[in-house]
Amino acid sequence: MGFLSTTEGKVASVALILVVGIGAVTVAVEYQRREAQNAKQVEQVIDQRGWSDGGTLHQTTVQKFKAGEARDQLATASDLLRSLDTDFAASAGDAGLKKAAQRLVKCIGDADPASKTLDAAASCRGIDLSGAPAPAPKDSESVAAPETTPEGGDAPGGDAPDSKASDAEAGAPAPAPAK
Repeated sequence: MGFLSTTEGKVASVALILVVGIGAVTVAVEYQRREAQNAKQVEQVIDQRGWSDGGTLHQTTVQKFKAGEARDQLATASDLLRSLDTDFAASAGDAGLKKAAQRLVKCIGDADPASKTLDAAASCRGIDLSGAPAPAPKDSESVAAPETTPEGGDAPGGDAPDSKASDAEAGAPAPAPAK
């Protein structure tokens, strides 16, 4: 009987191991199925984003920007347009903003790969982010158009409110005071 009980114990152990093993495989398969289902849900959520949502390349270099996904590049360009040129972004409408973002993606892609994406975008839009004063105009640029009054006529003697400041900035001599 001792032999039988040892054999029964081994059979019971093997059966227990088999049941536990099958249970573990079942749990692992169920886990993988749920992970795949969750991944599909995440993809669906991402695909429901608009073309201008979810940009993540704002603080990268141009090289990393170019390596990013096209959708991420476009969304980032849209965000940059909205922050750099708010008047344009507000008035352009969705279609105009998308076209401008596509042009900005191309312009950023043509920039120096080591430069920052934000700096490249600003340069593409003609915006100086350095905080340095604008360069002085060349002599040919210092000639200003005649100033006009709100009624549309010429301002008398060039004495429009800002004319003295603009003349002084342009390097032109100040007008002689009236006697």
